[in-house]
Amino acid sequence: MLDRVPVVAVLLVLAACGGESIAPPVEVTPMMTIIAGDKQDDTVGRELPAAITVQVTNAQTLAPLPGVLINWHVVSGGGSVFAGTALTDVLGMARERWTLGPIVGEQAMEARMIDSLGNPIVYARVTATAKPDVATHFDLVGPYHRVDSEYVAVDRVFPDESFFLAVIYGDRYSNITPACADGGSLDRLAWPVMSDGLQVVGSPVAGSVAGIRFQEFVYSGTGGIQRRVEVTSECVPGHTAFRVISVDYAP
Repeated sequence: MLDRVPVVAVLLVLAACGGESIAPPVEVTPMMTIIAGDKQDDTVGRELPAAITVQVTNAQTLAPLPGVLINWHVVSGGGSVFAGTALTDVLGMARERWTLGPIVGEQAMEARMIDSLGNPIVYARVTATAKPDVATHFDLVGPYHRVDSEYVAVDRVFPDESFFLAVIYGDRYSNITPACADGGSLDRLAWPVMSDGLQVVGSPVAGSVAGIRFQEFVYSGTGGIQRRVEVTSECVPGHTAFRVISVDYAP
């Protein structure tokens, strides 16, 4: 559906006759229609596949208005535009390319102008949805206790007590992401280094936020000691994360 945005602005059309007389100004109220490019979605940091295309017409006659200066400005999400300004062509059309910023979620760009009286005018607002990129790293955090269906952070654990560590995947902008490159899996975790007494229990469990996996552990041994855990993942080959767990004396 085309989005038509009327704008309170004045364009002065002057006509001369024989170089001696000038016709009185004709008041024109421009209206902008978003033709293409609104409400796209793509990955953070990427240029949207379709150009943002608008048309400016006379609100009364719907005739195209060429030569109208459009200023494009990104207002949220941290992205960028290619040109920044554009004049409408003979059909009243103007186009811009928009590269999404690093922030996941809705991002916005506005088409703006300053009218002949110096008033700022927003012609139209265009939005896009940015998705996280593929994982480039992950962190190992915790420990946690599971209380009902929630994971609650704790400072230390006790011997023979179950606890969880979380593997949190991040993209190149540190957005939490569930996407792996080359068909990898978030669930293919390996624990190459674990201190004596630590044991993995079961398989990873997905968190409430996509891109987080919780792994259960138990420590069988004496308290008053620290134990190191190291993890690798098929999702990000060559990357390793570790965590040192403080084990208290039995309560």
